Amino acid sequence: MKRLFIALEFIPDNDFRTFHSKACSVFTKLDKVNLVRPDLIHITLNFLGNTEDYKINPLIQGMQDAAKDVPPFILTIGKIGIFGSRDRPRVLWLGASNTKSLQQLHRQLQKELIKIGFKPEHENFVPHLTLARIKKIDDRRFFWNKIELLKQDFVQQLHVDKIILFESILRGHVPIYRKITEVPLFMKEGVS
Repeated sequence: MKRLFIALEFIPDNDFRTFHSKACSVFTKLDKVNLVRPDLIHITLNFLGNTEDYKINPLIQGMQDAAKDVPPFILTIGKIGIFGSRDRPRVLWLGASNTKSLQQLHRQLQKELIKIGFKPEHENFVPHLTLARIKKIDDRRFFWNKIELLKQDFVQQLHVDKIILFESILRGHVPIYRKITEVPLFMKEGVS
């Protein structure tokens, strides 16, 4: 059994690493957070969880079927956001805009995953890069003031031409993400 997810790869450049450091500075030493290392950041399309090995080949076929009619596209990354409430923020993230093609890809993946026997996701799909998982904020006023300063601080284009099936291996505090396969977008039948 493998712990799997389907995602878009994000390769951090120097501008993103600088922004990431600045974003992490919104936290104080008294806050309890798990910061996500820049090299582990990605956009999750579907978290599949523990998956039996016999489902992997049908899963890859489903990814190919979902991706074949979606041409490569560009996302704009740069909208800072929070999951949770103002009193209890849970996740600091960087969102994407220009997501029409990504939303289409996500819907097609959902259909294919249901055919294989995965349960449908009932939450709204919000494409994002998780920067930090928040357990506790000591000084919420300080935190929200710093977040306001970050709102327009970063914009980057992400060229999307494939989706990736990853295995998440949990060892200690930092997960290891191992690529199982990459599936190109817009792969018409007979073309490779």
